[in-house]
Amino acid sequence: MDRTICASESRGERPSLPDLWRNLTLDSNPRQRDAPMAKNIVVCCDGTGNEYGSNNTNVVKLYEAIVRDRDQAAFYDPGVGTFSFLGRTLGRRVGRTLGKAFGAGLQQNIEDAYRFLMDRYEPGDRLYLFGFSRGAFTVRALAGMLNLCGLLQRGSLNLVPYASRIYNDRARHEMAPGFKRTYGQDCQPHLIGVWDTVASMGWFWGRKFFDSTLNHDVKYGYHAVSIDEQRKKFPANMWNEDARADHQTIEQVWFAGVHSDVGGWYREAGLSDIALDWMLNKAQAQGLRLRPGWQRRLSPDPAGRLHASRTGLWRLWRPAPRTIPRDARIHSSVLARLDDPALGSAPANLPGRYEVVE
Repeated sequence: MDRTICASESRGERPSLPDLWRNLTLDSNPRQRDAPMAKNIVVCCDGTGNEYGSNNTNVVKLYEAIVRDRDQAAFYDPGVGTFSFLGRTLGRRVGRTLGKAFGAGLQQNIEDAYRFLMDRYEPGDRLYLFGFSRGAFTVRALAGMLNLCGLLQRGSLNLVPYASRIYNDRARHEMAPGFKRTYGQDCQPHLIGVWDTVASMGWFWGRKFFDSTLNHDVKYGYHAVSIDEQRKKFPANMWNEDARADHQTIEQVWFAGVHSDVGGWYREAGLSDIALDWMLNKAQAQGLRLRPGWQRRLSPDPAGRLHASRTGLWRLWRPAPRTIPRDARIHSSVLARLDDPALGSAPANLPGRYEVVE
């Protein structure tokens, strides 16, 4: 067994108490003896008004499908608008309304995920971020905050509000480098996977993303997008693929169905399971560890029910079909659906030319 030699021993002298204590401390500290093994860290942020229940989103289903052990840590955060106050029933209803209308609680969700990373991240770990709807906004904003401000060292919880304030400031690009250099450490996501990112933080507060470019340090970006969503307040927010770095993989694929037909929540999950299956396969290929037999829990069906999202008060707004760009990636399940005449005609917003992908 190797033993550390004291400085006094190397000079042929009896080891001094300070030398012995220093070596005992070094030998008993596992962080100094052996570097920790790298692990996966998975952050899952749910959609607006969503949380675990009888009808679950793809975020919950993904969280259920992943392995959670010492080599893969995971964090789940309920969607914006699921906090409660003023009592359980009334407070939950008010909380959902504020979350949907104004994005209330979104910054808190970003900070919650950030604090989790402060507690669990070690250099060399691989970070996976997943989200749906405003949960997709949350993880994309979290990635931006990590890129600009870095990840604060463990024990610096008091500085999280400052990092958050800098990230949300118009002068963030001037302030953030010094803050990151002084207090932060590098922590870049390995993969970001999102379902139908909602662009604004609330119905009545039109604040948009600061930047639609995927950070160049993020190796993989996967985005499942709804073809059939027509609510004006739910425009798709795409990554700018023209700004993609040469080493990056960005795949933004359009799927049949409205917002929650892609991200999940409806009891009839034939369409959303297609987008979930696609995402899980992409992430597993890039190192995400899944439970054996996870695919048996899914029932993807190209002929699954396509729901109507413009119901209730949403009818007050005119329909706003999404513009699908030329040469967009269309999932093969969309074509399978078009081959069935009982399911209706092709969506009017399909471009004249597109790429079919699996």
